[in-house]
Amino acid sequence: MELLYKREHLGCVNYEDHKRPMVELVSIDKDEPWENLPLENKLVFLLNGEIKFSYGKFSDCSINKKQIFYLPSDYLFKCKALEQSTLLLMCMRESTQFCDNFDFEDLARFPCKEEPGNPGAGSDTTKDIVINDIEGFTSQESMPNTLEINDVMEQYLNFLEQCITVGLKCKFFYSIKVKELFYIFRCFYPKEKLNRFFNQILNGSSEFASFIIQNAYKYKSVTELAQDLNYTVSGFEKRFKRIFGASPYKWMTQQKAEKIFHEIRATEQTFKQISYNFDFTSLSHFNDFCKSKFGRTPGEIRQNKRNGGNVE
Repeated sequence: MELLYKREHLGCVNYEDHKRPMVELVSIDKDEPWENLPLENKLVFLLNGEIKFSYGKFSDCSINKKQIFYLPSDYLFKCKALEQSTLLLMCMRESTQFCDNFDFEDLARFPCKEEPGNPGAGSDTTKDIVINDIEGFTSQESMPNTLEINDVMEQYLNFLEQCITVGLKCKFFYSIKVKELFYIFRCFYPKEKLNRFFNQILNGSSEFASFIIQNAYKYKSVTELAQDLNYTVSGFEKRFKRIFGASPYKWMTQQKAEKIFHEIRATEQTFKQISYNFDFTSLSHFNDFCKSKFGRTPGEIRQNKRNGGNVE
């Protein structure tokens, strides 16, 4: 396949620059590392190969080809190819829904039964984060939720890969392809599996859910967050639980803990700076929080990372 009229494409205002591509194809040689710090939420498609990766609360996870997983913004993603591997990454820049008559909040009507060894993401019985002596902490889940690339999705991705390979970088085109992607989810994936896959991820494409996912950790209380969104506390709690499947306080505390753990492990910021960023009144309060949530002090968590508890 050959891209025609290249000069016309290059001169178009809708042509992608190389800084923040909406869709990106990445090839990783065996035993090679690769890192990405997404500024936007992304879907990651492992087209072929096998990788071992870490980000956020997940550490040293391995997946094989034809799998899809979600990569949230602002979490450093580190991976290593266990064999020659190809990733396709797609940014979630726009408000997204499956179709005009079915959006993410509608998935709440189709709960997924818990699978052995992998409790439902939306359960309100989420436990505090616990420490794994070798790899760092996990919550109830040791692996991010994934979806298989089925036959229809594979055809879609093959065409997308060809378009990228020949140099098609039109933002307008890829915006349409994102909509097509979610229509494929809508038509060719069971709603129960979509519920499980998206429950802790997008949890709805509405402004309500998107704002909470991006900003909840900045708030000190549920009341403050509800007020900023012009809700009564009771009204906010009802809608929040319907979408996220957990109480706001428990969910916000968990999100805060995960971000703190990520900052300790993945950055070189001082503990004083991290403590300040998350509005702790003192380093002592910060240490107590880490001990209660992770079972270790910040220093012990960072030392465990340096001793090999991360993807090299």
